[in-house]
Amino acid sequence: MARKILYRAGKTIQALFYVYRKVAFDKLIIRVEREGNSLILYEGEYLGQHEQCFIPFPATLLPDENEKLAVLTYLACGDAYMYMDVILKTMLEGISRKLFETPVKIKSQTPLKIRLFYANGTEDVSEYQHEVLLATLKDRSVYVVDLAGAQYGYYHEPVIPLATYQGSRAKEIRLSKSQPLGYQRQLVKQQCVDNGTWEAAIRNGHEQFYQCFNEAVETWQRVRMPLLAMLKLNDEEFLENQNSLVIHVEAHLLEYRKYAETHGHFKVQMIPHHVMGQGGEPERSERSFEDEVAELLGNAAFIDHEILDLRGMGF
Repeated sequence: MARKILYRAGKTIQALFYVYRKVAFDKLIIRVEREGNSLILYEGEYLGQHEQCFIPFPATLLPDENEKLAVLTYLACGDAYMYMDVILKTMLEGISRKLFETPVKIKSQTPLKIRLFYANGTEDVSEYQHEVLLATLKDRSVYVVDLAGAQYGYYHEPVIPLATYQGSRAKEIRLSKSQPLGYQRQLVKQQCVDNGTWEAAIRNGHEQFYQCFNEAVETWQRVRMPLLAMLKLNDEEFLENQNSLVIHVEAHLLEYRKYAETHGHFKVQMIPHHVMGQGGEPERSERSFEDEVAELLGNAAFIDHEILDLRGMGF
């Protein structure tokens, strides 16, 4: 039952994350090209073309539904744990022993590659690490929850066993940099200062969307049922209520965005220093490999086996 709840929770939260990113989209994409398995995005000039820090999602430039998901999640893996932390805890803490935000390096060969060109014609060639959630269930099985995998072409599998993820997607899983779920939420709260910059406006705007998102989820639960009860329904009832939840949250977010834009909450005066995105994650305190795996997996007999497996992958 725990695995079923985990997979259902992953699908539900990913759908809600897509909705969140669509309503609170913050990149000015004016042109899209395709070359092999690459999706090439071109940014416009922010001020002059757009004075709002949140920008309508460029759906007309992306007729393919999977491409929409890829662009929604591009450089936004950190957002998944900054702004989905409450619902992740609500759905997963009851079935999990540990929930860790964990940086990973994705293999170079992926189904999709996204390239970004700034308005001045230069390409963003930075190397970004990816961020996932490691969920250790009470039976000590370990799963990866990857809500933003669509940017690499992994669209509809947000939950995958750790060993499978290692073999198919990850070049490196940086266990020594893991932090408990909630770590990035605390960091982003500290960064919400109003200094007039584009970046500050986006951070503060996301905080408002974050509150709105959680209020919408709470409202739905009061009217319908607790989230955990929804995850235990039969298939037909689960899908019906999952769809209801996503529609309700999206409507709530859209209503807030309309209100905020009408009242000028998202207008800014200063050009952004760089494209906003949470692709590159903050450095974390170092811990020994053995200590980290022990804390993550929590069972001495199981740990030795996992250490051998992980080191065999080149960690």
